[in-house]
Amino acid sequence: QYLPNSYGSSSKYKGLLNYKGEIILPNIYDGIYLFAYNRLLIEKNGKFGVIDTDGKVLAEPKYDQIVDAWEDDFKHFLEMHPGMSFEEALHRFRDEQKDNLRRKGIRLH
Repeated sequence: QYLPNSYGSSSKYKGLLNYKGEIILPNIYDGIYLFAYNRLLIEKNGKFGVIDTDGKVLAEPKYDQIVDAWEDDFKHFLEMHPGMSFEEALHRFRDEQKDNLRRKGIRLH
């Protein structure tokens, strides 16, 4: 399990620790957020990048915004759940993404 967390001497910045408390990603980021496809969005100085669940930086935080093709997946989710409100569908879709991460042993706070 991985925990986006402030640790060490910094209470402002975030990093990733595994369930043993070992550092996976140093606490140098302003934010770490659930993204898509078992990826996490990192934020530093108002710029965004992407890491995988092992802490490997896939895209340095140098972009004003990052979007993913999850939008197509979400559209498909909406089609598969007719009659569900947009808000409920978005909530359930995100929960399913989090569940997929949990199955890999990753937990977000």
